[in-house]
Amino acid sequence: MDLWATTITDTQTERYYAFEIYRTSIDIGFCVFIQERNTTQDALIQLLAPLFTVEPYDDIYPRNFTTIQPDPYETFAFDYQYTKSLVLDITAFDSNMNTILRNALTTMKDIPIITITYENFGKQANLPLPTDTAFPHRNRSGVLHLKTIWPTLFDSVLGDAARAEANTFLNYLSRFDKGAYINYIDPGLNHWSQAYYAQNYNKLKIIKEITDPTHFYKFSQSIGSE
Repeated sequence: MDLWATTITDTQTERYYAFEIYRTSIDIGFCVFIQERNTTQDALIQLLAPLFTVEPYDDIYPRNFTTIQPDPYETFAFDYQYTKSLVLDITAFDSNMNTILRNALTTMKDIPIITITYENFGKQANLPLPTDTAFPHRNRSGVLHLKTIWPTLFDSVLGDAARAEANTFLNYLSRFDKGAYINYIDPGLNHWSQAYYAQNYNKLKIIKEITDPTHFYKFSQSIGSE
């Protein structure tokens, strides 16, 4: 994680960096993703090489933005999941992050599948001011997304355990918490309007009243529903 933090601090690049730790009943994997326009596969591999101590990669799945195919890892034989997200400051990747992630994998040992994904906010995401768009989380490190998946009913003992363990894991990171990411809707999120939109929420409510005065488009965390 220390090396990862060093890798993603270049705010002048348009590269997209992400990592994913997944654990199933069979194995544990660590995947790294890197994308950049107008570059070559070999150049991207060389950028990833310092992150690995033995080989630059175990498996590589090159993709072109115009020919993206469905990801086989996104298809699970499970119907129930619980997700949480945190927008993290770069300081989250200190010496404690390794321990935090290891504890997460250990304490959630009874959950059939868990994934912990981190997506870096690069140059383009940090160019606008926090008040320029609805998305306020500029000048941040990125978003950490935790997903727990299990095969039984949502209100089952296993489902309750998945939600409890997810919350415990994210509590470890609460001191780095800068908000939540709207792409990962969290039905149990307290103060969701502040977490998703921060100071932009009041302006969004005004726009909502103008464009949708009857609240035709609504759900439990839609603009103006609190």
